[in-house]
Amino acid sequence: METVKTQPQVNSCFLFQKQRVFLSTLRVAFKPTVFLGLDYSSRVAPIWAVVQLDSGCSRTLDAFLSSLPRAQVMRFLRSRCITRAKKGQLVAALRERLSAVSPNGKVSDEDEEALKGLENAMLTKSTVDLRSLATAREEEPIHYEFDRKFLFRVLVLGNAQLAQMVGARGPNMQTNAACAGSTLAVAMAQDMIQIGRCERMVVIAGDDASGEVLLPWIGNGFRALGASSIAADPSDAALPFDARRNGMLLGAGGIGMVLETEGAAARRHCEAVGIRASQPPPPPPPSTNGVMKARLLETQISNSAYHGASMDKHHIAIELERFLVAMERNWGISRDAIAESGVYFSHETCTHATPTASCAFNEVWALRQCFGEELLSRLVIINTKGFTGHPMGVSFEDVAAVEVLHRGIIPPTANNPAVDPSLGKLRLSQGGAYAAKYAMRFAAGFGSQVAFALYAAVDSVDDVAQS
Repeated sequence: METVKTQPQVNSCFLFQKQRVFLSTLRVAFKPTVFLGLDYSSRVAPIWAVVQLDSGCSRTLDAFLSSLPRAQVMRFLRSRCITRAKKGQLVAALRERLSAVSPNGKVSDEDEEALKGLENAMLTKSTVDLRSLATAREEEPIHYEFDRKFLFRVLVLGNAQLAQMVGARGPNMQTNAACAGSTLAVAMAQDMIQIGRCERMVVIAGDDASGEVLLPWIGNGFRALGASSIAADPSDAALPFDARRNGMLLGAGGIGMVLETEGAAARRHCEAVGIRASQPPPPPPPSTNGVMKARLLETQISNSAYHGASMDKHHIAIELERFLVAMERNWGISRDAIAESGVYFSHETCTHATPTASCAFNEVWALRQCFGEELLSRLVIINTKGFTGHPMGVSFEDVAAVEVLHRGIIPPTANNPAVDPSLGKLRLSQGGAYAAKYAMRFAAGFGSQVAFALYAAVDSVDDVAQS
């Protein structure tokens, strides 16, 4: 029995990845346009495939074929399926290339037979199984065996597997809030601790959107929406808040955070230094010894009930205002204090620099509504996706916020952004030493997800018994 592998359908474009960087779509001068490229969507060794294109322009087929060794051309001939090229133009190009690389300038009998079989097949039907062009001795029997761990591979069980590894028997769950997932998980963890269900929560997140398995699906999906960049050079795509923004750059990665009560942190500190439980507990450990890196003061999660992919700037502004009011009411931290002594970790994904609909515009519009022009001009804005790409459900920003408060160093903004007049005056991070007291995080996700979090340096808030 043969395993059937389903490949993503490609309509107007074909994205492929090399070293996890999007390369420009290649176009060739044939009608219909054809493109010869590597298919990275299979777990097995890459195969050559031909797909129809109608956009992009970089190199001609002749120039592309001239860079291919003979073995790769023949590998293409034996690949599983192709799309028809009219009038045998593709076959002619392949024959010419094979002749050029042959020692005597001629196509071998074996290659000529394969080319003729290909040409005949292409003139009779649009899709053909080219394995019939290979000799019987080259065909190997395919052994099929169903993976008995299939369910464990397709179900989302990372949270349960971590619990098994570390023996965590408290509340355990997995969330689905798209790109706001990590920040939402932090908020849920804080809620669990505050209502007494546990005293320590571990938050983990992982995504591999730019990996070889998911990229053909996720990459083409974002490209179909017009949201991803097709720039060949990462520096031409990673342009946060830049007037040259042309689409997001997909990324991958994972994070882990431990949230705990101050009492739990103190006991962990005692165990680490060998203090017995019967002895009086020491004072809360300072941030300098690494036991506590920051405080999580406030979180807020909501949904705009608006659109699957677009952001509702008006609702985001309303939610941000509600969050700022709660910070001042619960902690006495005003928006002036945030602007003067804090940093803001943005959601900005580098989507196209439209003056009304981009991620940056919606986010900055909400900030300006709540902080005002003068305070916003003083607020340090940090973006990490310019360095990491957009790792979907993984929020590097929440971890970076903790590290900024702990280390007193902020990252710069990637690639020296050009000013976008539609965003107004912004204080984008230049990097370097910065003794921030507060770090505010905003996250947005597909499905109108909205999440906010406020972190504080350990010694910035007095008399706080907070996770």
